Amino acid sequence: MQRVQAPVKVIERVFERRIGEKVKIDAMQFGFMPRKGTTDAIFTVWQMQEKYGCKGKKLYFAFVDLEKAFDRVHRGH
Repeated sequence: MQRVQAPVKVIERVFERRIGEKVKIDAMQFGFMPRKGTTDAIFTVWQMQEKYGCKGKKLYFAFVDLEKAFDRVHRGH
């Protein structure tokens, strides 16, 4: 089985590199990113609420569930 794993890892790295050249991942991406979990996102939101609240400014957030949004898009198939 170890012989099968090595080529799969190589192919995975090639795909990851090629996709990475075409897709820009924003620094605010938290899900499925190394060292960036939901706790980090919650902390960021909390900090922004504190800073805007102290200044008496309104702060708006929008959360999009991309999985659900993608599943509802008609793609003509």
